[in-house]
Amino acid sequence: MTLVRDMNYAVKKLRSSILMYPEASYTFDGTATPLPDQLGRFVRMLKAPVVMIKTEGAFARDPLYNMLQIRDVKVSAKMTYVMSGEEAASKSPEEINRILRDLFSFDNFRDQQQSGTVIDEPFRADGLNRVLYKCPVCGSEGTMEGKGAVLTCKSCGSRWTLTETGYLEAESGKGVFDHVPEWYSWERQCVRKELEEDTYKLDVPVLIRMLVDTRCIYTVGEGRLTHGPEGFHLTGCGGMLDFSLPPSASYSLYSDYFWYELGDMICIGDENALYYCFPKEGGDVVAKTRLAAEELYKMTSKKRARS
Repeated sequence: MTLVRDMNYAVKKLRSSILMYPEASYTFDGTATPLPDQLGRFVRMLKAPVVMIKTEGAFARDPLYNMLQIRDVKVSAKMTYVMSGEEAASKSPEEINRILRDLFSFDNFRDQQQSGTVIDEPFRADGLNRVLYKCPVCGSEGTMEGKGAVLTCKSCGSRWTLTETGYLEAESGKGVFDHVPEWYSWERQCVRKELEEDTYKLDVPVLIRMLVDTRCIYTVGEGRLTHGPEGFHLTGCGGMLDFSLPPSASYSLYSDYFWYELGDMICIGDENALYYCFPKEGGDVVAKTRLAAEELYKMTSKKRARS
C-alpha cells in the first residue's frame, strides 16, 4: 500500500514537480548518452519521489540522422516509480547514480531487432553517414554516404543495407559490424586512440548563431571552430569573437543534425551566451566532435582525480 500511496502522490504532484531531461542530449546511435555525475547528489538533496517517464519508439520513428523524415512506428510512454523521497534521502549519491544509469541504459536498434519491428520506408538509411562517418573496412573518414536503404563508402566501395528490422547487412560479406551502436562504439575507440596519440584535431569554418536571451537565436557572422586537447576555441565576427571552453567544462556536447532545418550543429558556451556553430565544410564532423568531447572529459577527470 505504501508504494501505491507514494505513486499516487507522485502523479498528483507531477504538474508542480521538477521535470528533468538529465541526459541533456539527443542520442545519435540509439543508445544512452552520458548522465552528469552530480545528478545523484541533486536527487538526494530534493528528498522527493522520483518517477521516470520513458518514451518507446520515438527514436525508431524519427532518428536524428534520418533527415527529419518520419517513419510509421508507434510511440508510447512508460512511467516507472523509481524511489520515494525517503529512499532518495537515505541513499548515497553514488547509489542513486547507479540506479539512474541502469534505468537510462537502452539500445533502440536492439529493441527493434528483438521485437521484430519492421521499418520498411525506403529512406531509412538517409543520413546514416552522420553517425557512421568512418569506414571500418578501409578506415576512411568523410567518405560514407547514407542514401535510401544503403550505406556506402565512396573510398573503397563497401556497401551495407540497413534492413527492415534494424540490422546492417554487408554486400561483400566483409562489413565488420552488423549493429549500428557497435560501429559507433568502435568510432569512439578510434577517437580515444587519436586523443591518446595527440593526433586528433578539429578545425573548420563555421556559421555562428548566438543565444543571449529568450527572444530568438541571433545570426552574428562567420568564424572558425577548433577542438583539441585544450578544448574548444571559437573565433570570428571580424575579430570581435574569441571564446574558449576547456575539456573539463562539460561531460558531453550539445550537438544535433538538421537543427531546425538549418544544418548540422555544434553548440558551446557558458552562462553568458551559447554559440551555435554550423560547420561549412569538413564532412560529417558532428558525431566525432561529440565523441572527442566526451572522451576528453573522461581523460581530464582522471588527471584531476590523480592530482
